[in-house]
Amino acid sequence: MYLEMYNKEDYVPLNWDKLITNPAVWETIKEEIEKKFSADCMMTVITAAKEAGLKDKDIFLPVADMKDEEEVDEGMPEYASLEEDSIGDSTED
Repeated sequence: MYLEMYNKEDYVPLNWDKLITNPAVWETIKEEIEKKFSADCMMTVITAAKEAGLKDKDIFLPVADMKDEEEVDEGMPEYASLEEDSIGDSTED
């Protein structure tokens, strides 16, 4: 039933060859790919790249170049020392 909603004449394919040549559009495409491609889809792309003769250095970014905006490891959180009193001395009451 879900597929019946979409007829062939309702679907207009995108001109990917033209879209990827525009730098601004290409950046958006890359962002969406990173967010939404499943692991299976990524493996299909990697396999196709390997079959086309690309080397790992051409397929993957070096670890130092990766920007992980979602997780920033700042180490252990810093807590106030036991000697430090941020609320006040409760023994004065």
